[in-house]
Amino acid sequence: MIPHCPSNTRAVRRIAVHRHIHVQRIKSSIPLRSILFFWHPFDLNLEPCLSDEDDFCFLVSFVCVMLKWKRSWKYMFGKFKKLRVLSFEEGGEGYSGFKLSSAIGNLIQLRCLNLCGIAFNSPNIPSSLGNLRCLQTLDLRIHADDGAVNVPNIIWKLEQLRHYLPLTMTDKTKLKLHKLTNILTLINFNTRNCFVADLSKFTKLIKLGILGPFSIDDFKEELDKNLPIIASDCLRSLSIWNDEGIDPKVLAHLLSSCVNLCELILRVKIEKLPDFHHFSLSTAYVHLIGCMLVEDPMPTLEKLPNLRVMELYVYAFIGKEMVCSALRLPKLESLNLSGLRNLEEWKVEEGAVPALRHLKISGCEELRNLKIKWCKEEKISTKSNTFLPSYFMLSTMCEIYHFFLIKNL
Repeated sequence: MIPHCPSNTRAVRRIAVHRHIHVQRIKSSIPLRSILFFWHPFDLNLEPCLSDEDDFCFLVSFVCVMLKWKRSWKYMFGKFKKLRVLSFEEGGEGYSGFKLSSAIGNLIQLRCLNLCGIAFNSPNIPSSLGNLRCLQTLDLRIHADDGAVNVPNIIWKLEQLRHYLPLTMTDKTKLKLHKLTNILTLINFNTRNCFVADLSKFTKLIKLGILGPFSIDDFKEELDKNLPIIASDCLRSLSIWNDEGIDPKVLAHLLSSCVNLCELILRVKIEKLPDFHHFSLSTAYVHLIGCMLVEDPMPTLEKLPNLRVMELYVYAFIGKEMVCSALRLPKLESLNLSGLRNLEEWKVEEGAVPALRHLKISGCEELRNLKIKWCKEEKISTKSNTFLPSYFMLSTMCEIYHFFLIKNL
């Protein structure tokens, strides 16, 4: 909403845009500190271009639209140099022109820049982004026509950066991040684009997401000396998404570096979990998907004394039998088994999950026997296309909890 009363405009510091406006209608005399877009800021009406059957006329019309959007970006970046926050929230994203304007380097007081969901033809991020030395949050999850964004080697200049959220990047440049000593959140880290040795510089890191290959070619000497890959004792969340797999020794060493980890997400083919002593005893949440584990993961996961939530999704485990031993999961409150298509038998011994509140089983087509000794029935046989009983009584509890055991969803 834009104030209409001239006497009030100079008092305005923050604007939230919930419907389309022309950016140029925001008066440059307003000393704005924050602009949040919940609606796309540019005119998306390309119908005049698309309806013109003449190729030349189409090209002229399209170029005119591109130039109009370019002027809008330059106006925003040139007239509101005192901005601290510029964010495109849900609903504010979409196609936004040929490329991100280099004029963004004018916003030298910017603390937060969120470009998540914005789309451009050109994948090139301007090097002027390195001028934003006060930046603390940078969300570069920008969409480009070829699916990858080219980020120049300027991120290291943003020494105040706390949260860096890139998307898929090209291999044209390998970024140096060693000076980001204040970084707290780093997602989609990829060793094709970054140096793994820089992780040892992030002593305040709380959340790390690794996407794609994780090579340690530039860290072999340190690894031979048994130095930790991650030096932060503050790390609470680690996620690894990699369709190409990861060296088991590297994964084990990586987990050993995370001494206070609470959340672990693995979407990577590993076939076998690292030994128990590589895991943090603080781990409370484990999410596995596509790990293709051949051996039952329970003997390892049961040794995590603070585990509260366990989620085993599609092809996390490809074996036929899984066993929850007695007295091994005292704090587990939620268990989700989804898409374990080879699982035929699941045994839960008495006292194995005394604190369990929520259980969901879905997409386990081969599961025939549930041997759960803390339920009303000691053995529950199932058939395809049937629903299992939805209420069970825990022998150690005085309440009835809802357990959703859904077949073939």
